[in-house]
Amino acid sequence: MNAMQPIAPLSTHDRIWILAPHPDDETLGTGGLIQRACQTGAAVCILFATRGDKNPWGQALFERTPFVWSDEAAERYAGLRREETWRTLDVLGFKTGPDRQVEFLEWHDQSGTSHLLTDSAQAISALRESIVRFRPTRLFLPALQDAHPDHSALAVLARLALGTDLPFSAPDVYAYLIHQSKREKVSGQPVALTLTPEECATKRRAIECYVSQLVFKPQRFLRFAAEEENYLHESPVTLPAQSSWPVQMVSIQGDQLHVRIQSKIPERWGGTRLHLIGVSADKKVCTATLPLTGSREISLPLSSLGAPGQLFIKFESGCSFFNKMGWLHVLCQ
Repeated sequence: MNAMQPIAPLSTHDRIWILAPHPDDETLGTGGLIQRACQTGAAVCILFATRGDKNPWGQALFERTPFVWSDEAAERYAGLRREETWRTLDVLGFKTGPDRQVEFLEWHDQSGTSHLLTDSAQAISALRESIVRFRPTRLFLPALQDAHPDHSALAVLARLALGTDLPFSAPDVYAYLIHQSKREKVSGQPVALTLTPEECATKRRAIECYVSQLVFKPQRFLRFAAEEENYLHESPVTLPAQSSWPVQMVSIQGDQLHVRIQSKIPERWGGTRLHLIGVSADKKVCTATLPLTGSREISLPLSSLGAPGQLFIKFESGCSFFNKMGWLHVLCQ
């Protein structure tokens, strides 16, 4: 990563739009920012994408029962996490009103990639409607390179929504990274919001409101109550694109797209696959998922992705909860 720069100070003229994949991400990624915005008088809108309802292992540990695999149990867990969210926002000093808005898409947990690959038009429309309605000056989104599939999928969807014709000046976009891959190098221009000791303490109290999430390794969450909140200005790469493990190279030769995958990735139960999303100049979105069966060199006609001006590429291996990489954003021209 490059040298850390301070984030531009907030003002009463700012309108802050925050996309939270799950209840708790708004606090982990932007709990200090929310406090600062409320203190400054900036307007804030938080959009929660999922209900956080599909974590039966965590729910079983929290409720001390194995009977958590039913729809009724998922509803119960979603209700609990909604209650935790309202308590958390209260601790952060966030009071709902004309300039303090909270919205919910009510998606199921772990559905982000499905919305992106099979229902992108509707998902993009939902995000765009919220953005246009609020007219933000700054957006805070999950990072494309986040290892959690919901986070990285929503990062792509939000950028696709921003790529539509907006009826106002383009806002500044910042990304927050919650789940970092152990092998993928973090890229982007970093900026930081330095918190006061009081803001750090308040953020810790807010995180502690998510009691259901702290039953296993609570320090994973409490470590975010640090003296700095870090964000990234993520930028697409140009071709030929070199990336960190496991996607190594993306290039175009003639009308063929070539993707090279790291050769030492072991085969896993559940298989390995490559997801590709092409976005044309007229904003048409085309998707493709290719199984990787031994070959680490993938070639396909660009026309199969709608003659894209930009691509999003992701490698997936096995059936583990977290991915080995997020989405790589590539400009084709």
